[in-house]
Amino acid sequence: MGGASERAPHDRSAVKAVAAAVEFSPADLMRWHRELLRYVHRLTGDPDLSEDMAQEALMRLLRADPDKPMQNPRAWLYRVATNLVRDHARRAEMM
Repeated sequence: MGGASERAPHDRSAVKAVAAAVEFSPADLMRWHRELLRYVHRLTGDPDLSEDMAQEALMRLLRADPDKPMQNPRAWLYRVATNLVRDHARRAEMM
């Protein structure tokens, strides 16, 4: 099926590797990923789409400009995830 649980071991190692290069701990990133996944799944109802959007939000956090300090990275992630869901819904309406 290719669900999130099948990808989890690989995702954990990737998160740990990237977290080492940024200011967020691997535990923070893993927790935020789980939270975002549940949040986006509630909004979309699609587990695969939810996984993609949660990962995209985390990747945007990791690629964010390090010279611009973030007051609340968790809130920023939720805003990005919400915008990704809205953008997806808009594109789906156009089709």
